Amino acid sequence: MRKEFKILLSIGVVVLLCCAVLIISTEEHVNPFKLNKKPISVSNDQTTIRTMIPVKNDINRKEGSMFNIIINISVPAVPQSVVLYKGILSEENISHQIIYESPYRHSTKNSTPSITEAPIFAEAAMVQYGGLPPDAVFTSAFIHEAYSQKSNGEITARYPKSTQVAYSREINGMPLVGRSDGISLDLGENGELLYMEKIWRTLEDTGTNVSVISIQQAIEKLQNGETINQYQAANDVEINSVRLGYFERGGTNLEELYPREILLEPCWIFYGVQPQSQSKVKLYVYARRFVNFTATPTTGKVPLTITFTDASDASPVKWNWDFGDGTNSTERNPVHAYTNAGNYTVSLRGWNDLGSDTMEKTNFITISPKTPPIANFTADPASGTVPLNVTFTDMSTNAPVNWTWDFGDGTNAMIQNPVHLYTSLGNYTVSLNVTNEDGADSMIKTDYITVSNPPPTTIPTTTATTTVTTATTVTTKPTTKPTRQPLSPLVAICGFGIASLVFVLIKKR
Repeated sequence: MRKEFKILLSIGVVVLLCCAVLIISTEEHVNPFKLNKKPISVSNDQTTIRTMIPVKNDINRKEGSMFNIIINISVPAVPQSVVLYKGILSEENISHQIIYESPYRHSTKNSTPSITEAPIFAEAAMVQYGGLPPDAVFTSAFIHEAYSQKSNGEITARYPKSTQVAYSREINGMPLVGRSDGISLDLGENGELLYMEKIWRTLEDTGTNVSVISIQQAIEKLQNGETINQYQAANDVEINSVRLGYFERGGTNLEELYPREILLEPCWIFYGVQPQSQSKVKLYVYARRFVNFTATPTTGKVPLTITFTDASDASPVKWNWDFGDGTNSTERNPVHAYTNAGNYTVSLRGWNDLGSDTMEKTNFITISPKTPPIANFTADPASGTVPLNVTFTDMSTNAPVNWTWDFGDGTNAMIQNPVHLYTSLGNYTVSLNVTNEDGADSMIKTDYITVSNPPPTTIPTTTATTTVTTATTVTTKPTTKPTRQPLSPLVAICGFGIASLVFVLIKKR
């Protein structure tokens, strides 16, 4: 079996090198076509898409010449996400059986199964190899024949050699393409099996579901020339159907025709024909959404430096960031500084060996302007007699966090709402300085606090009045002499411009 496996790999390499219709490459497939972008038209029922994509192909056409991809398809209903599978290949699930060696295998026969009969005979022939797998799908059948013809090309006789039958694989109703699993049989007379080749990997559910792009997004990728396989065309191509399928990703070494382990990735498959030659065409567009990113922080005040981190899966190898402020980066995890306030939409486009994906996050970054404090304060009371106790109240806005008071009498305070005692007469200028993380501000109020003397004390004059109540009321007149009062120990002096005072004490009898 090991010898047969090595023979199969050698034959496969030759077949691969001879293949010229579709070229599958594991290098970065960006713009295998050069296309002129044209809006995609979608019919009102949202189930049919009709569009024409003008394609400039520098491979097989003269410089400046054009061909078109004409799309006229019904849009299938597809899930928004699919399961990722891993395909494992072993000697137990690869078979290469040559039942009849040449020349009999390639000799002409009296008859071979018809195209209609071919699937029936093929299914019967596979019984000895365990039967057809349940996910095998009949793909094609054709009769390999020799023929005789005249010099003018007219065919005069046909001689069948074999009827060749092919089966492909579908996983959950999704076709598998690429260097895919398959079964090929050659049937001879009466359906006898001449040759059989079977590659059928064991599938493992990775436990991962991935989102897929819409058909409109797939057409945009096609319009941008972003296909997994490169198509060499000399004429217009008509796309008449489309399906969501799996593409076998793995085996970057082209000499490894059948990689031991692959990952099945979602892809859109565009089926079509070249009208002139009627040759069949298949174009594969990578359908997996795999780009994602994070940022730290996402909000703050200007200027704000943000670290962006690529959180994509599917092994991207190229990145293009758009920070929404007119700047870009091609680093995987860039650091970017925003210098203006605003809301910014950030996008990241990433590429791997199958294609690209873009993630856009609207208003992802919010940058606020700086808000330095605006100083203000009040005092209660703002005037009074010595000693004067004043309560100062901070009225500043924009959330200051530090306060510095100057009361104008050589003293200070560092709290928000201080209480201060003035012990000397005068007018005092008060200032407050406030700060926060965005800046500082000051408020100065000139001669804001007034401290004055208390009012003078005066000696009152008393008049004695005596009232006697009898049967008749008699009111006595006031005496001419006032009642003697004790002398006050305090004397209040009021006036302006007094330089000196002389007190003369007179004892009056």
